[in-house]
Amino acid sequence: MDIISADLIPYQTLYVNIGRWQKQNKRWTDGEFLTLEAENISSELDDLFRETYKSNKQFQTRAKQAAEKAPPKKKGQREKPNVILRMCNTIMEEIKGFRDNVPLIATLCNPGIRPRHWRQMSDICGFDITPDGFTTLRKMQKLDLDQYMDQFESISGAATKEFSLEKALFKMQEEWEPIEFNLVEYRDGICILAATDEIQTMLDDQIVKTQTMRGSPFIKPIESEIKDWEERLIRIQDTLDEWLKVQSQWLYLEPIFSSEDIMAQMPEEGRMFQQVDRNWRDVMGHTKNDPSVSFQFSCML
Repeated sequence: MDIISADLIPYQTLYVNIGRWQKQNKRWTDGEFLTLEAENISSELDDLFRETYKSNKQFQTRAKQAAEKAPPKKKGQREKPNVILRMCNTIMEEIKGFRDNVPLIATLCNPGIRPRHWRQMSDICGFDITPDGFTTLRKMQKLDLDQYMDQFESISGAATKEFSLEKALFKMQEEWEPIEFNLVEYRDGICILAATDEIQTMLDDQIVKTQTMRGSPFIKPIESEIKDWEERLIRIQDTLDEWLKVQSQWLYLEPIFSSEDIMAQMPEEGRMFQQVDRNWRDVMGHTKNDPSVSFQFSCML
């Protein structure tokens, strides 16, 4: 029984791989075009080819061993074709043939491609090639786009660089979401800012990164957004600097003007400090209620 089971394993492996290839080939060829991922497809093609090649080698060895054991052929007797080997070779040829589609998929299924890029490519070939939910690889193959691929690759390459800048901007904005002000209680329920080094370091790093991005030749599509983000970061940095300066002065003056004697001796200065004190307490109260950096600066700027 074990011998029979071991004998069947190569057939089962080949059967599974053929089924897998047919299923994937159908999905890639007739599924939604823009969902295709060239890197994943290329990796799976490599795996399918490798497994089929192994099966082919196994069955070649078996065929050779069977031929050695078989009685000599009679004169004029034809050799029977090996169906399994022919099947392996057919699948390997189909896989190699599908590889020719990978550059097209890599170029046109680029997640960085935007409507403006489709317009550029449509202008090159003279008709609209913008895909929709019903577009498939089979339909794209029928458009005979090979002659335009060099130009399409250039546009797709620029789209990739533009997309990387978009992602970098989004990542910077996203990095602020979990960042909160570190507050420590001063007295009477009033909190003050403490340990702002992390926030200031992030500001410094992101301002430098943003200025570097603005110098990229691929920044034009998001130039206004990156400019607004740089200005926002600089405003936040300036505001935080002033905030800490005011806090330092408030910490110095608050004990002084808490004295009734001082208030009596300096009534005008005392009234001015009380106005600043009310504003300061309001700001710190809001900050205590929601210490999120992104929230506070969206309210204040």
